[in-house]
Amino acid sequence: MPSCWGEKKKVIGMGCKIEGFDILHSGFDFSKAFQADDKLIFMGNLSPLSLMQHGSPEDIKAAVKELIDNSPEGLLIISASGEFADKTPKENVRAMIEATL
Repeated sequence: MPSCWGEKKKVIGMGCKIEGFDILHSGFDFSKAFQADDKLIFMGNLSPLSLMQHGSPEDIKAAVKELIDNSPEGLLIISASGEFADKTPKENVRAMIEATL
């Protein structure tokens, strides 16, 4: 899957079909991406360090809610930018999961 918006444009220009789009960095504006192409499935966008490792469970729940509120239903896979850092508190992982339910 392409992992940045510029790569997506290059791949589409080559005539390839894209069914998903992996966002492995924070700060990506999902709402603009969905406006540009509402048929893609995006994955991401919780920072594994600044949010997941150092944020509070309440911060994480708020970030997940914002991602969900700004995406079409069923077109977003919530993830911590690809992986969790080693010292991510279990409470924060639990908060991410609970916020998606």
